[in-house]
Amino acid sequence: GELTFDNSGIRSDKFNADILGIPVKAQFKLQDFKNPFLDINIAATLSLDTAQGILKDKFKFIIPASVKGNASLVLNILGNVPIKENLQLSGYLGFISAFVKPDKFAFPLEDINGRINFSQDSFSWEALNFKYSGASYKTSGSLTDFNSPNVNFALNSNDLNLNSNFTVKKNFVSLSNLKGKYFNSEFSLYGDIDTSAPDRTQANLKGELNLEAGDLSKLFAKFRSQIEKANAQGKLNAQFNLNGDINDFKSCVLEAKISTGQFNAYGLKREKLFINYNQADGIIDIPVISLSLYGGTADIAAKVNLASQHIPYWATLNMQGLNLEKLKTDTGARNN
Repeated sequence: GELTFDNSGIRSDKFNADILGIPVKAQFKLQDFKNPFLDINIAATLSLDTAQGILKDKFKFIIPASVKGNASLVLNILGNVPIKENLQLSGYLGFISAFVKPDKFAFPLEDINGRINFSQDSFSWEALNFKYSGASYKTSGSLTDFNSPNVNFALNSNDLNLNSNFTVKKNFVSLSNLKGKYFNSEFSLYGDIDTSAPDRTQANLKGELNLEAGDLSKLFAKFRSQIEKANAQGKLNAQFNLNGDINDFKSCVLEAKISTGQFNAYGLKREKLFINYNQADGIIDIPVISLSLYGGTADIAAKVNLASQHIPYWATLNMQGLNLEKLKTDTGARNN
């Protein structure tokens, strides 16, 4: 490249170099010889698999994924010379039809396009597009403070809208908010997760679910045929508090209240449903399952011992005022 210098400093508006086998273009300025200040701008086009190999071979940094495609890198470096801790880094990495297959993912992220902006203590992304399992997604978000990361995250597709904010302090995750909509069902979750113990994941979570029955076959595709036979219709609301080791669900303390308006399944028309669910010390206690249907009511109470090998249970049922003729009509039992 060409260098220009005078009493105020040295500069180059076009400087070509080869760094670790990657061609780069650069501009730089070194100002004030008495108190030297360096300003460098670097641009390069990276082959992602080549960059992954450099990270592994030169820096012993292993990315647990298969990567392909290209990315454009722009890097700005500012700082006093000799370089000290106050070095300022910023720039962006722009993905161009990239492919990433994380080792623990069932499917790869394909056709990744978009930009990730970064500095020495944060990075952010906006309108980053990709495909996963045939569906198109768009994501945006930010991460600040690498020592105690605070993450804002949004993910959108035709069927999913998801927003989340959480903070990580060593082994402790504080989930301020996780809200979303999947098809016509909505959910929210917040609380804390502690992974400091190697043999347990301690959680204290609160959440709410507003489930549209028509979404069940989409949410649980493996059971689609059974769900479609039920022909469930209506909406369900569930509010819950969960505390305990989520790796051992039986030991968790769980309180949940589930309710519906009119909710139909297997031909039965339920006008109202309310369930009070409590779980502690391996015992499920359901003091109330209340149904209003066919002009009458059905009240159920039950207990289940999850801690016992054979999982014993007991239940009581009290039914009053049901119109059996309407029940027979809806269930196809007219001749019985």
